[in-house]
Amino acid sequence: MSIYSQRPLDFSGLRTVGLEERGGKVKVADFATVYRKGSGVAGLLDSLPHILAGDSFRAVVDAIAAARATKAHGAGFSNISRRPCRLA
Repeated sequence: MSIYSQRPLDFSGLRTVGLEERGGKVKVADFATVYRKGSGVAGLLDSLPHILAGDSFRAVVDAIAAARATKAHGAGFSNISRRPCRLA
């Protein structure tokens, strides 16, 4: 006899399906990969997942890099905001 009023869930009828078989929106290729030591910032960004905030973070980094490059060429802040930045 248990001291708890509820019984544990019964998972005996539970079936699992592999990611490759289910055909959802997420693919195994979209998952994060291991960062390779010495691959720098580009390697770090490449290792991030291509789902959720990974792509959004890449977009922010690209926008910052473009803004710095634009500013380095003597442009003002009015030109920086013209580069589209899509945040998912």
